[in-house]
Amino acid sequence: MTNIKLDRYDQVSITLLLIIIVVSLLDMLSGRLRQWVLEGKK
Repeated sequence: MTNIKLDRYDQVSITLLLIIIVVSLLDMLSGRLRQWVLEGKK
């Protein structure tokens, strides 16, 4: 890995991975918030 310069495909794949990770984290957090709200309403 002597070539540090990223190709466009590498940048796109990295950004897609970051987007997927962020979306999954937000989904998990919203699910926990929903459970917390539902438990609080009981």
